[in-house]
Amino acid sequence: MKSIKLKVVAVIALVATFAVGGVHSASAADTIDPSKPVSLTINKYEGDPTPTAPNAVPVAPTNGAKPLDGAQFKIEAVNGIDLSTQAGWSNAALLTDADKGNDPTVTYTDVTTLTTSAGTATISTSTNTAFKVGMYRVTELQKAGYTIAPPFYVTLPYSDPATGAWTYNLNVYPKNQNVTPTKTVNDSVATVGKNLTYTIKAPVPAGTLDRFNVVDTLVSELALQSSPAAQVTVVGASALTLDPGDYSVTYDNNILKVVFSTSGLQKLQNARVGDPTLAVQVVFEAKVLSVPSADATVKNTASIELPNAGSVQTGQTATVLANVNITKSSTSSGVTADQLNGATFEVYRCSDPDADGKFTLDGSALVISNVATTTATDPQTTNATLVTAGGTADNATKSSITGYGLPYSSAGSDGAVVVNKFCVLETKAPAGFVRNPEVLPLTNWDPATHTYSIDVNNVKDSLLGQLPATGAFGIVIIFLIGIALLGRGFYTSRRDNEKAATA
Repeated sequence: MKSIKLKVVAVIALVATFAVGGVHSASAADTIDPSKPVSLTINKYEGDPTPTAPNAVPVAPTNGAKPLDGAQFKIEAVNGIDLSTQAGWSNAALLTDADKGNDPTVTYTDVTTLTTSAGTATISTSTNTAFKVGMYRVTELQKAGYTIAPPFYVTLPYSDPATGAWTYNLNVYPKNQNVTPTKTVNDSVATVGKNLTYTIKAPVPAGTLDRFNVVDTLVSELALQSSPAAQVTVVGASALTLDPGDYSVTYDNNILKVVFSTSGLQKLQNARVGDPTLAVQVVFEAKVLSVPSADATVKNTASIELPNAGSVQTGQTATVLANVNITKSSTSSGVTADQLNGATFEVYRCSDPDADGKFTLDGSALVISNVATTTATDPQTTNATLVTAGGTADNATKSSITGYGLPYSSAGSDGAVVVNKFCVLETKAPAGFVRNPEVLPLTNWDPATHTYSIDVNNVKDSLLGQLPATGAFGIVIIFLIGIALLGRGFYTSRRDNEKAATA
């Protein structure tokens, strides 16, 4: 008979959590009838686990707990347990007695998997002939966003602690906690070579904590940053301060992992009592290495590793990165593309508050990369100015510039999407041309290449050439004329004085 080892501590933890009561030896006058039908009803609720006194029959919650649909439980028969004998009950006790530290080898036979509907799932001999008098292990399967508890054991029949009579029908009332974590991204300064800032908020489950880890595996377009280091804090009603030894943070293989130590777990467990808002918050940064080629979207999720080998995932954050291509042109006659090199541009977030097509710039110029890719160790090749180049005298190639990695849109794990609006502003015209004075919105969007494109027109500066010369030579002439006029003034004044003296 193939055997496996049971984790006794986990078993006892779940017995306490689910309050299915202890295993009792026969003390009533009646005897166990192996042919009698049995039933097990699981009533699943959402909420914190409620401790039950040892050897107590489970009772329905009285605090208005919400029934939970879709919870699944695997039912397995424990082989080799004969409840009609004292030896059978002794072996059963070994499976549930953590204090003795026993870990016997047993085997199991699958019976079925139950799924709750309206919070309830039932199995009985009448619905499944394999379910009969005996001992069973009940294992909850993972439900997205919820905690799970370790396997627990039931015996059918069980000895009623009040009367000692053998009872063949059992109701249990396990609870699940909704511990769905959230994740947000701050991509306000996103571009190739700059950092995104992620924030993970993970609710702390009530009950015994033997594991609580935050894990985030980054996509290849991101490089996890250890400087600045990840910030790990606890938020909620409880004023809880973590010490350095309460957790560890690793950054290996582009995976952020926050692992709470025994002392940290105990602090969280104690603080969670009476504080359902308690959560661990992790803030960290990741550098954008490139715009994803498939859909230009930097996607990311994190997972929280919970007790009893459970885990829950955050929703997905998504930052869509856009490129912008600026091309120069001129309506003036005789202009060649090479003459349009050297124009400078800045990109801004912008808005049209009066909905009249007149855009205003919001905030400062955005930092944008002029390279499509970088590496984790390269300096950040970003600036706030784009300079056109590449135009040729034969007009075979236009003067243009491409910037990479504008934060086109952003979505957190809650699914809310924010789409940004961008405008370009020419800050310097090519030599001999007048700067385009308009705030120009980016509207021509190519979803295939995730690129905005805009053509910015300049006209020749034909006005300055018509103004009087006021350069260095002109200033010299004016200076000499001024000296001559001043000298004539002195001469005239002296002559008039001499005439007045001889009169």
